[in-house]
Amino acid sequence: MRLITFVFFTLFILALLAHALPQPEYANKMSAVLYDSLQDKYYFYGVNPTRKIYPASLTKLIMALAIYEHQATHLHKKIFCEGINPETQKKLTNEEFVCYEFHNIVGLQAALAYSCNSFFKSYIENTPAKSLQKDFKKLGWSISLPDKVSLKQSWRIFMGVDQRSMISLTDLIKVLRKITAHKYFPQLYQALWIGREQGTTSLLKDKKYLGLIGKTGTKIISPHQIEGIFAGWAPEENPRYYIVVHVADSRGKDLPVIFASEILKKHL
Repeated sequence: MRLITFVFFTLFILALLAHALPQPEYANKMSAVLYDSLQDKYYFYGVNPTRKIYPASLTKLIMALAIYEHQATHLHKKIFCEGINPETQKKLTNEEFVCYEFHNIVGLQAALAYSCNSFFKSYIENTPAKSLQKDFKKLGWSISLPDKVSLKQSWRIFMGVDQRSMISLTDLIKVLRKITAHKYFPQLYQALWIGREQGTTSLLKDKKYLGLIGKTGTKIISPHQIEGIFAGWAPEENPRYYIVVHVADSRGKDLPVIFASEILKKHL
């Protein structure tokens, strides 16, 4: 009798775990951390929520805040962005986000909304390594850089393909918390909202994603190893939850978002 009870209990637990996460073929490659700011409590999901990852485009969140903080020339600078096509540009109505003259020329908020690599690359190449390191450390992201960093090396570091920029999912949550407390967070959040409405995270427009808002990243380690990342907040009006999701071997940026929404449903 005890054996039968144990078997049924085990099957019940396995069924709950299987139901908790979508797309089981990827479930063993997903890691996530969710933080509830009202309860001051962390929740861990997946195979290795304490793992360190290559942050990819998530570094742009800190670079954007650094640009605001220093009132850098890039705050108003317009620069060529390879990631926006003319048809997408025509859908933009607010002048602040328009790619000027439909020639893929963007300012800071549009650059963040569309994850414009060229814009942030230009910022990195014109900012001393020590200053960049200090900005990251201020927001809880410690990286080790030599005094002199070549442009190529600097680019690799801050686009998250260098060992120096790796960070754990738990520490990324702490970074998100500090970002939220930053005085320029409203401007950053507005850019992410634009990114959700018509930029790189437009998947989140669907109401089934529960007002989730944030930034995706895709890191190609090799042709056969692709990592997808999502970091964000919910609900959008008054963020209570902070979530970071990493999926190894993720084909595209959407899968981490899907996992994030499924995890969020368990708490809303």
